[in-house]
Formats: sequence, structure tokens, C-alpha cells
Amino acid sequence: MRLLSAILTVFMLSAPLGAQDVAHEIITDGLNDPWGMAFLPNGDILVTEHAGTVRLIRDGQLVDEPVAVIDGVFQKSQGGLFDVVLHPEHAENKLVYLSYATGTADRNATKLIRASYTGSALTNIETVYVSDERSRPAHY
Repeated sequence: MRLLSAILTVFMLSAPLGAQDVAHEIITDGLNDPWGMAFLPNGDILVTEHAGTVRLIRDGQLVDEPVAVIDGVFQKSQGGLFDVVLHPEHAENKLVYLSYATGTADRNATKLIRASYTGSALTNIETVYVSDERSRPAHY
């Protein structure tokens, strides 16, 4: 723990202090509340939108049609569609994982699903895990 603390201290002290030192580049616009990203082996980017849509950026352009609209996403406060992660062997098996809030304002939970990515759509969606329900839409 002390080593980690020392490394973080050195990192923070060596980091630039002003926002003017941060380089950035806008690669696309048109996303609605983007939340998570997964960089595909071919350079495409899967992007989750908080309301429940999975979008694709190809060659720096947002593809018009969504890759998927995830059913059952509960969006309120911190709740919504969260992250997208590629399976470690995605190049071979084409699997992706997505997490999101599901339920209602009174009873909600975190859900993890797995799907196959065809290059333009998510198919074979299956539930991997659903947490215990909770009574507030926060800290999923």
C-alpha cells in the first residue's frame, strides 16, 4: 500500500497543473450522454449512451443506426447504461459485456449482459448477473 501511495504521489506531482496543458481532439459529435467506450481491434469504437443505446464510431464518424437499444435500462440519477467491455478473446469470439441499471425508482438493480457483436449489431444477448434490488437509484 505504501508503494502504491508513493507511486501515485510521484505521478500527481509530475502531472501538468493547468487544463491548458491537456491536448484533446474531438473525433465525433452527435452522441447523447456518452458513458462508456470499447476500442475494437479494427479501430472502431463502441460507445454506450446513458439512456440505453449502443453506438458505433467508424473512421471517426458516428454511424447513424445504433448497434443496439438495450431493453430494460432504468435511467434516473446515476442509473442508466454504463460500461461496455470486450471479452479478452474478442478478436476470436466477438463477445462484449455491458452493465446497466434495471428496474424502477422503487426497486432497481445492476445487470450484466453478454452479447455477440456482428460488426454492426449486438445479437445473442444473455444475462450474466443481476444484483440484489435496492430502493434508491445511486451507487450501482
